[in-house]
Amino acid sequence: MICGCAKVWNFTIDPYCSVVTLPPLYRRLLHTIFFGNIFYGMAAVLLALETAAKLHLQPLSWQFYVLLGLGTIFFYTESYSFDPAPQPGNLRAGWI
Repeated sequence: MICGCAKVWNFTIDPYCSVVTLPPLYRRLLHTIFFGNIFYGMAAVLLALETAAKLHLQPLSWQFYVLLGLGTIFFYTESYSFDPAPQPGNLRAGWI
């Protein structure tokens, strides 16, 4: 423990300000998942599967779920692609 920070695996945890410092590879992976709207695509697919299960329906073909996931990713990415002047500090608009 150095300066109040504990090193757990590859993560540095500061108990005083609740900050977790990630290694660059993990940080890039998380940015890709969340800023690349992959999380939205996964959520849409999983919600469609859950709805089919709750209603006791047969799941649709895998092509439907691929199209649903990719369509969701494309839709949410497009909204940030055409921002002519992203606001300073908006990491998501600057990432695309």
